[in-house]
Amino acid sequence: MVNVDTSLEKLNHYLTKPITIEKLEQTLFQMGHELDEKNPDALKIDITADRPDMVSTAGVARVLNAYLGHVKGFPLVERKKSAYVLNVDASVAGVRPYTAALVVKNISLNQEKLDELIWVQEKIHATFARERKKAAIGIYPLKKIHWPITFQAQSPEKISFQPLGLEKMLTGRDILREHPTGKKYAHLLEEMPVFPVFRDSMGTVLSMPPIINSHNVGQVTLHDRDLFVEVSGHYWPAVSVILDILAYLFSDMNGEIYQVNVQYPTENFPRTTPELGKITQTIELDALNALLGTTLTSAQTMELLERMLYRVVKSNAKQLVVECPSFRVDVLHPHDVMDDVARAYGFDNLSPLPVNVSTRGGVLRQTRLNEDVRTCVTGLGFHEVISWALTSHEYHFTSFERAETPHVKLGLAKEQGLTMVRNMLYPETIRALLSNRSQKAPFKLFELDQIVDIHSNTDTGTRTHDKLCLVLAHASATFDEMKGYVDAISSFLGEKPTYTPAVLSGFIDGRAANVNVGKFHGFLGEMHPRVLSMIGIPFPCVVFEIYLSH
Repeated sequence: MVNVDTSLEKLNHYLTKPITIEKLEQTLFQMGHELDEKNPDALKIDITADRPDMVSTAGVARVLNAYLGHVKGFPLVERKKSAYVLNVDASVAGVRPYTAALVVKNISLNQEKLDELIWVQEKIHATFARERKKAAIGIYPLKKIHWPITFQAQSPEKISFQPLGLEKMLTGRDILREHPTGKKYAHLLEEMPVFPVFRDSMGTVLSMPPIINSHNVGQVTLHDRDLFVEVSGHYWPAVSVILDILAYLFSDMNGEIYQVNVQYPTENFPRTTPELGKITQTIELDALNALLGTTLTSAQTMELLERMLYRVVKSNAKQLVVECPSFRVDVLHPHDVMDDVARAYGFDNLSPLPVNVSTRGGVLRQTRLNEDVRTCVTGLGFHEVISWALTSHEYHFTSFERAETPHVKLGLAKEQGLTMVRNMLYPETIRALLSNRSQKAPFKLFELDQIVDIHSNTDTGTRTHDKLCLVLAHASATFDEMKGYVDAISSFLGEKPTYTPAVLSGFIDGRAANVNVGKFHGFLGEMHPRVLSMIGIPFPCVVFEIYLSH
């Protein structure tokens, strides 16, 4: 969910008719959103992450105006032609290949509107733009720019300007090292040989996307009535949609929208932006009524669709062809449109039907096996531990002298201690032993939990498995002692275990084996004294680990 912070006064400013807190809460709920904070001076509205058009007060009001019947369908934004040109250099192709832009004129900014612009920019960056990785927004005072503008990529040492918020000139590389925003988003550029940059016809740097604007050219104040707005990124549909959202926002603020001619180096990709594209879907009335259990006519459906920001461009007794703005990124299929019809109709007004299928619930076979094994191991005197699924590469592999095996890595890990998802249980089970080594031995610990392996033949590229791990640690712990427990567990499962001598990293040669218990496989071994010394265990330790699922 995404929070929109606003006030009742701000919201009513954009609404055709004022709304009360009670009516607002009811209407948002019917639409699938939620009023989280009801203080009229500090409203907090929760919207779903697939509605980036609603991250502003004006965006929420636009949706409410249609839903409440104050307007029909989505508003049309007038785009005025202009001679503004933004040239895209071929050098950005491998860095940040796409950009779109607009110019807004005669907008009257106050502190409230300026704060709203900053809020929308950061909310879109954090959500739909994936922390600026997919796209980033730049807003500039138009009066400081000499046209045409060029979007190009240069060596970071050749890019030098005063970044927003600092009083000194820095190179592109220095911005990533010294500027707070540069440090935060450095990972987006630091591995690249060239950095993207916007320059005007005088060679003045406007910004270095997606990091920071220029202090001299990229700082908007309350006195600015004309603005240049650009969006750059790696994925054209996202870049275009974000610019469309901003065009609607500036239009709601009574600004005049002017097109920018974006010239790409390839002739087959000229753009005049904002495009303000539309999404078209065809709705079959029979399918709609079958899905919702209704008997809606074409005229009734049209009225409901208009309340959800759709325009009906063609209709007959059997189907409707509808359009919605490109910023409705949640509309991917006719069923998405039907879902909107249901929201306008009111889910409370839909009649539930009895299900014709009779089913009987039960415990999964895997769950029953896990519970039986857990009961057996507890009966053998072992104490269960529950450890974290996330761990670090250094601890999971290096500390136990394990060769690195395929595993799930965490992207943008904030803590060095949590950089991967475990693919074995025993390192984390032993972590519990380390936390309690001051207690009196012997230690008999077990864990029955899940690990994640890499599997290229699944949709996610991974597969989750249930595993059992036993750890035995005391002054005279041996392979044979643990083998006795494994034999007991195998007997409980009605299987006869087989042991095959094996050389396992981190374990004593001649004191380790691969183990098969029926259809399950695992290993058993005495940990090498060198490993025990490295991790801080002062007595022998024996480990048994086995898969309990395929």
